[in-house]
Order: sequence, then structure tokens, then C-alpha cells
Amino acid sequence: MTPRATLLSGIVVLLLAMAAGLFYLRSIGENLQASTAATTPTSTYASSTYASSTYASSTYASSTYASSTYASSTYASSSKLQTSNTTGSTTVTQPPGCQHNVAPVFKRPFTNATMIQFAYPLGGISTGSPARSYVFVKTAPNGSHLFVPVYAPVNMTLQGITYANRNYGPLGTRPEYRLDFQVTCEVFLTFDHVPTVEGWIASLGPSVPANNSRTGVYVSAPVQAGELLGFTDGTRVAGSWDFMVLNYAKPAFHVNDSRWTADQYRYGDCPYDYFSGDLKATYYTLLSASGTTTAPLCGKVSRDVPGTIAGGWFQGNSTTAMGSRLLVGKFLNYIEMVVSQTNGPVLDIRDYKSVVDPATVTVGQSVCYSDGTSYAYLDLVSQLSMRAATGTGGCPAQLPSQYQVWNR
Repeated sequence: MTPRATLLSGIVVLLLAMAAGLFYLRSIGENLQASTAATTPTSTYASSTYASSTYASSTYASSTYASSTYASSTYASSSKLQTSNTTGSTTVTQPPGCQHNVAPVFKRPFTNATMIQFAYPLGGISTGSPARSYVFVKTAPNGSHLFVPVYAPVNMTLQGITYANRNYGPLGTRPEYRLDFQVTCEVFLTFDHVPTVEGWIASLGPSVPANNSRTGVYVSAPVQAGELLGFTDGTRVAGSWDFMVLNYAKPAFHVNDSRWTADQYRYGDCPYDYFSGDLKATYYTLLSASGTTTAPLCGKVSRDVPGTIAGGWFQGNSTTAMGSRLLVGKFLNYIEMVVSQTNGPVLDIRDYKSVVDPATVTVGQSVCYSDGTSYAYLDLVSQLSMRAATGTGGCPAQLPSQYQVWNR
């Protein structure tokens, strides 16, 4: 064991996330043990020779797997243990010596941008967590995804290591890491879907991947800006990995804040806005490459626009953690409407033809969205109430008699 690992291992405390509420994760079962050696993956496709590859198809952007249970919103949420201060209902870790800074600057790259095909903006309707930017790696001529480096963009403290099996259906399973960091007292950063980490990180984390995806390790290990953390080729489905920043000093706006209980909905912030100069310009170019036509280009974690149908709607006492909810908005270059229950989405409509942005549909107006198989007819009754009817086939001429009422 290296001197660094010897020093750090003494501060490792194993917690069960179900009991402590430390991590919320989304993956399931495999007995394959990933290599955690502190070396570059041996795949020849990790070479920057393929940095200009155009083989990474943007069809991944609309993959049905993107809205699967593997990307459930419970996995994307975050909960931090607190020792000193609370922001709203959210508890935040404050380790000794954390520095207050609501706008830290990330001065080093977080990966090799020449090996990245594009990056998603925040605010995905059904695509995993709205607080995460999904970073898509390029592919090699044989179709495999490149392994790209993962770097620390700023001085920060590694606080959480999760090593869990990820289930990719017919593509098999694989154990991967999620790494959670604290940048300042207010700002936290997460990288997810990292199959290979540096040896000192692996030595602090679980030695065996969790099959129930509910076990994490709490640590407190300083990391320097520019330090190599590991390598990733993204998920086996889409070749994308996750970059998330939560800023507890910048709560997102919601029409009814009490409905939005998870940190991912409340405090997600654009990770690329923490960079400056050429780095920020490079990452915004990758956002543009996703084909997004939304504004702002990096998106927003909240979809709510007061006085319109855009954003979240609920029934009864429902919240993002339980009950029935409806979310509608524009993402990338399409309109999406998702109806979800506690266990996940039950209806997902993506309309690539409509030119009516939900943020422009105001009180007294209605609109219908359809993917050719199903439709959703939405009628805004008041700023806080909407009628919605769904069915099969194309859009009807008017609101059907069988509809449901949704509230902010």
C-alpha cells in the first residue's frame, strides 16, 4: 500500500446508504470484477488517434435506454451529511476547513475534449437526472467507445466512493464507480460511470462491487486540480458518462417548491459555467454539437415557467419522490412529455415535429403533442391547474371528455 493510501485508509468509514441516506444509486447486478489498477486501459482505442472520429452516432441521444430504469431519478439525487449549516431542507457536509465560495473557478480540464463527441445540456425530461450533463465519448472504427481520462478540474475533496454493478440488459453488466467530491462549502461535484479509477482511489473504495447498489464508502481525501482520477468509456449502451455540479447557494426556481424534494431538482447547476476562457468555450462547443436548440445552451435543472404549461405538474400530495407527476418541456430539438409514478415513467412522448414550445402556451390555451403512437392533449385552465388527456394515435381536434386534472 502506498504512503498516501496508508494515510487515507485510516479515515474510511463504511456506511450503508439505505441507513445513512448518503448515496442514491441506480444500478444492478453482476459478478464481473473490474480492474482497478492505476494504469491506462490497454485498449488501443483509448489512443487519441481516434480523437477526430465521427463514428459516435447522435442516435444515442434518443435511445430508449436513456429513459430506462437504469437512469432513474432516485439514482441521481444527492444527500449530504451536515455538521454545521442547513440550506432549506437539504443537509450539507461541512468538513473541517471547507472554504466558502459560491462561484469557484475550474481551471483545469475534466477530460480530453478531443475525444468527446458532444455533451448534453441540463434539464433532461426523461433522460436520467436533470442535474447531470451526459458526456458522450467518440467511437473507434470498430464501433467500441474510446476510453477517456477523467481529471480533477479544481482542488477538491473526495468524499464518496460507490462501486456498484450496472446492468445494461442484453449488453451485459459491469461494475463502475461513482465519485462524489466537495469543492467548497456550497459546491459539490460528481463523476459517474467510471469503470477504472486510480489505485489509491480503488484502495479506499469497496473491494467488491455492490449488487444492491445501495452501499457506499465515505472518505475525506484531498485531490489536486489536474490530478488523474481514472478512465471511462461511458455506459455500455450510449457511451456516455455523467458530470454533475450541485450548488446549494443557487436554488432552482419552481412554481411550487415543496413538490421538488431531491437535491438534483433543487440545486443542479451547469458544470461548464464554472470554467472560463478557452475551456468554457470548448465545452460550450460540445453542448452545441448535441444538436440542442434550447436556451440557455447549457439548459436548466428546472422546467417551470410560470403561467405556462412548461414544467412539472402533480396530483394530490405527490412530489418528485412519490405519487403521480407530469413533466413537459423542450429538450434538445424536440418536445417531451412524461407521466411518472413512484416506480418510474408510465408514458413518454417525444414530438419531433411540433413547433409549439410548452413555455409559450399560456392560460386559456391548449396544445397537443404526439409521437405518432400516443398523444397528450394539454389545456391550461389557470396558472396552477391544467387538464390533460392522453391516448393512442394522433392528436384529436379538441380536449377529449376523459381527462385528468394536474396542479402545480
